[in-house]
Amino acid sequence: RVAAALRCACDSHFAQFFESEGFLVETLAGWLAEGIARGEGGVVIANAEQVLSLGEALLRLGHDMQALRESGQLRVLDAHDVLDDVVLAEVPDEARFDAVVGDALREAAARFPQVRVYSGLGALLAQQGLVELADRIEGAWNALRARRPFALFCGYPIAPFAGESY
Repeated sequence: RVAAALRCACDSHFAQFFESEGFLVETLAGWLAEGIARGEGGVVIANAEQVLSLGEALLRLGHDMQALRESGQLRVLDAHDVLDDVVLAEVPDEARFDAVVGDALREAAARFPQVRVYSGLGALLAQQGLVELADRIEGAWNALRARRPFALFCGYPIAPFAGESY
């Protein structure tokens, strides 16, 4: 079951704020499963714990993550590794972002008519108190989306944004 708000056009970008990882993973699994059923490709950029939980949630929905990865329908990148590769001196490097993330998207788009992407990059940064850097990563996503349409789901824990300034 996917909420109607998550049934989105291929060129959409939305953020899901969450209080529990379980809620995020179940929502993400439903959104990805809908795309898988439509023959779309997927790219997931998440931490190891989220990937493990997502694999379990997808399996409950009838999709084997390992089989999806082997077939190329789902590509999984470690969020920590991606941040290490694309952030230089607390600034996302657009060329490196395009090389790392853009290449994964181009590979998926070459094989599938539409691509759904989950990014946990901003969440990792926000949890470290690096909200401005998370915003810059969102800008890098938007620049990439200006060159290639894809649906982007960004998950953010609500706790770092609980202050009055947000």
